[in-house]
Amino acid sequence: MKKLPLFGMLDYKTKKIATIVAIVFLIIGIALRLTPFSGGFWIRFIDYNFLITLLLIAGCKEKVDDERTTLIRNMTFKFSYVILLMALTVAYLFNITINPLFLAVGSFALYFSLFYSLEYQNPDMLFVNDGKEINKKHYFKFVLAISVSAAILGFIIGLLMRHYNLGAEFMSRFSS
Repeated sequence: MKKLPLFGMLDYKTKKIATIVAIVFLIIGIALRLTPFSGGFWIRFIDYNFLITLLLIAGCKEKVDDERTTLIRNMTFKFSYVILLMALTVAYLFNITINPLFLAVGSFALYFSLFYSLEYQNPDMLFVNDGKEINKKHYFKFVLAISVSAAILGFIIGLLMRHYNLGAEFMSRFSS
């Protein structure tokens, strides 16, 4: 029995258009935060449209979309969704106020980094049974390496920003 994909995929041309639109929304969102603009509605409107375009990009086919790509896509969606739920749970348990936009964008960033890095890995390292199954041992080692390196990088950037008081006013605009 053939497994069905996670959801219906959009074509590759839609991915190019959604990428351009996402970049435009990102630039507009940063520009709104850098200016003394107090329009909270418009900032949220741009942020949510940015998330929608990220979802469109994640839901588009690749140029070469085969069973291997579908398998990698499904595994990375599952993993990034679990990480998102874990972050929400930790934030709830420890009563941490966090902007859900950061969690959503972080989840998409994790998905995209995992998907594209796994997509270009050696298939023999990652797959078993002639490409029909993912070698879970190597997959989780790879995912753990990317997650730990991203966490260390974020920690170092946070320490530097806190030590040198870099971007305190800029980052305060993101918390609204």
